[in-house]
Amino acid sequence: MELSTLSRLERLQQGSGRFKGLLLRHFAGSVRVRTSIAATVVVGAAVAVASLGLVHVLSSQLTQNLVVTARSEAASIATLIRSGEIANPIPLPRGDLGAQVVDSKGAIIASTENVAGRRPLIGMNDLETTMPNTPFRVSVPDLGAGGDGDTRGIIVALPVTSGEGLATNLDPAFSSLVSAQSKAGIIQLSSLPSGATSKSPYYVLVLASLQGVDEPIRALGVSLLVGIPLLLVIVALATFYLTGRAFKPVEQIMSDADEIGGSSLHNRVFVPEGKDEIASLARTMNRMLSRLEESAESSRRFVADASHELKSPISALQTALEVSLLRPDQTDWKSVALDGLAESQRMQTIVEDLLILAKDDAGQLKVGRNPVDLDDIVIEEATRARSTTGSRIELAEVSGGRVLGEPEKLRSVVRNLMENAVRHCESQVSIVLTQRDFSVRLEVLDDGRGVPEADRALIFDRFVRLDQSRSRSGGGTGLGLAITKSIVEAHGGRIWVEENQRVGHGARFVVELPAEDPTVVTAHLESIS
Repeated sequence: MELSTLSRLERLQQGSGRFKGLLLRHFAGSVRVRTSIAATVVVGAAVAVASLGLVHVLSSQLTQNLVVTARSEAASIATLIRSGEIANPIPLPRGDLGAQVVDSKGAIIASTENVAGRRPLIGMNDLETTMPNTPFRVSVPDLGAGGDGDTRGIIVALPVTSGEGLATNLDPAFSSLVSAQSKAGIIQLSSLPSGATSKSPYYVLVLASLQGVDEPIRALGVSLLVGIPLLLVIVALATFYLTGRAFKPVEQIMSDADEIGGSSLHNRVFVPEGKDEIASLARTMNRMLSRLEESAESSRRFVADASHELKSPISALQTALEVSLLRPDQTDWKSVALDGLAESQRMQTIVEDLLILAKDDAGQLKVGRNPVDLDDIVIEEATRARSTTGSRIELAEVSGGRVLGEPEKLRSVVRNLMENAVRHCESQVSIVLTQRDFSVRLEVLDDGRGVPEADRALIFDRFVRLDQSRSRSGGGTGLGLAITKSIVEAHGGRIWVEENQRVGHGARFVVELPAEDPTVVTAHLESIS
């Protein structure tokens, strides 16, 4: 019983540990949490620096004000000394101030009541080496009547020399002031002993308690210690809430994206209002989905067209074999074999063309970077074409042109364009090859019906036949120009078609390829008749 209880407790602890781990990973990986933490840290650091600066500035300002007050009281007492009269105890308007008047020997002549009977606030060595009005920071006893516990203060020392000496009797005006202050109960005053005169210098020492500085700073510190954490909590919660609202469209976009599959590429993700980054992301994803939809549709058409193209020779071959097998004695097997070989060659051509286009779609149609004399290829292919057609092939405008590429693929370009021109011309095909600075241009012109302007962009698509009356067995597969375009673009060139302006009708196919050496000056070749 005890073992089973321990086992259950252990499983509970393991489950709790896994739950805590999942919770921690979830929150640690949350952008909302990371953003909230980052905002809280940044605001906390900024507020802490600002608070320290505020405390420092406030403390410095209050201390400076206290020093100014102490210097003012010292100057007032010095004025009484110079008049030859001084009251003992010295009356001061503030209870956080204390004052002493000492002579050059360190003897206390007069003092305020709150420091009466104490030793000089500053030793004579410090007084003699200190500049006038330089404040001392010292630890001092309580100045208040009841004791305020303050032990920090600032002392201002002011040296004074009396020209008249100190008198024991006060004038009537000062006596009235002393009497009024005495009646107010602030301090008790008495006159100096008679005969106390001196020509020696005197020092006025005014002690200012820092209690008036420490208490506001302490109160400000308590307020900051309470307010800053509360502010950081508000910042964290506000950031968490606002980022949640900001990322709400992202959750909708993620939900929409999860529902899009291969059969639903026509769907689009939610686009929030506005022109912020999230809306831009949604529009970018929709443009990507449009491209994927077009690519998938193109692939489906490609597969369907390829299947249809392969089906024709396979069906023809299968039908010929089935008929021959039904009447084996009456079949010319040599003719059947030749027809089957022709169909198999046609299938091989289609498969090779499809392989080139598949490599182009996958971005794997690589070409060599070898120097190729394009004029040699043009002459060779023209010679071959002349042997198979009665049309005139004109090479009078073929000059030298060298490019970087793969000879066999470039030969395929020339052959496809030349066969296409021979197939559609009425009587003549003209070849033009020129090199102009940075490019080599190949032009193939025919005097046929030409390509309608509306179809010139479609003619390089796959399985396109503008001449619908032409059968598959009597011509190409509709892949020649598509393959030509892929090879030209793989060589860094471009191809287009326009009207043959020389005869007013027909087609003019133009291929531009980068030249191997733009500084080469080409020479015209002799016409081959």
